[in-house]
Amino acid sequence: MYKNIFGQEKVTNILQNEISFSPPTLAHSMIFHGNHYTGKLSAALETARLINCTREKADNCTCSNCVAIRNLTFNGLVILSRRNYYYEIIETLSCYRQKKLPHLRDKLYRAIRLSFTPLQDFLIENTPMADSDKKQLQTLGSKFADFIDKPEYTSTELEDIEKGATFFLNLYKNKNIPVNVIRNMLDWSYMTLPEGKKVVIIDNVDQLETSSENVLLKRLEEPSDDLYFILLAENNSRVLQTIKSRCRAYYFKDLSNEAKNNVLQNIYLQNDPNIYSSIYEYFHQKDPILPGNLKAKVDKLINLVFQKNVNFSELYLFIESEKNKEILLGITKELYSVISNEISLYENKNTQTEYFSLRSFPLKFLREIEKDLKLRIERTSALNLTPKTQLEGILYPIKEMILHANR
Repeated sequence: MYKNIFGQEKVTNILQNEISFSPPTLAHSMIFHGNHYTGKLSAALETARLINCTREKADNCTCSNCVAIRNLTFNGLVILSRRNYYYEIIETLSCYRQKKLPHLRDKLYRAIRLSFTPLQDFLIENTPMADSDKKQLQTLGSKFADFIDKPEYTSTELEDIEKGATFFLNLYKNKNIPVNVIRNMLDWSYMTLPEGKKVVIIDNVDQLETSSENVLLKRLEEPSDDLYFILLAENNSRVLQTIKSRCRAYYFKDLSNEAKNNVLQNIYLQNDPNIYSSIYEYFHQKDPILPGNLKAKVDKLINLVFQKNVNFSELYLFIESEKNKEILLGITKELYSVISNEISLYENKNTQTEYFSLRSFPLKFLREIEKDLKLRIERTSALNLTPKTQLEGILYPIKEMILHANR
């Protein structure tokens, strides 16, 4: 059990014991919480398999339920998600093109299936999806159906996979699961399966809108013997308290360096895994919002704001030119990180810095900026505010103050 989960022995041992007891003591409503790429989704899928295994729950069990759940085709499994697998697919494609190993093929298959599964017809009924997107989804579905189960993919099929990943990248820009998807899932949850238990996995439950939380809460208050909910959250403190009170929580810690290297070396064939600080950094190395990829933009922004000889219009044009909300939020977070680091250096009387323009301002002033940035980042995430407005709200007054003081 749980042999495919790396570095989470404590939590998987607890789950294994709860499943193995006679009768099982596994809760019907659970929250798996922890940072990204800590194994929450893989553990949820393995839990679904073990709940429905008709044999001895072996890791390599070939009963029909286990096979169907591994292939993500089990009728009793519903996954609600707006997770973007684009960067994971791109890096796995790169590995697979070098060596067509079966386990890499399986990783591609899984990521594609996980992209499609939340968009089943009965789940997206009456949801705000453009007709053009629905048509493209049907076209991709038909194309993938022709080859997705093949033991090896051709170069043309790999190109189709990459195009499909790009489609989902654009489709899943809004990470909130629509409330009608939650409602459609609830209608399904009252159905009776001829065999097995129903399992609902809801990803990023900490990002649900209030209306979706309330609909979900109603179902959690009506437990069923044949239904399990596994909720996934990166920030458990953001999950509605009344939802948490009805769920048993399981914490997935950050992977140790050894566990991270094990994954990158043995699965993704990386000869020097230490160049990546995390699995997230490996997958998202081409992601424009990765902190390292934002450095040039943040450096320029700091100069535009804090250098006294730069006029306001240059700052305005810089912010106006960036239309991507995720990049703007990433810039805000990285700016916060830079300011916090500068404060730490300042307090320790360390004169080494990349940002001399910041050192001309008092420590108290930098602390006020840090506090304001932190608050705006939290509000942007919690209240789904516009990152551009939040960035303007803090930087424009600072720039005006600096220009005014320079007169």
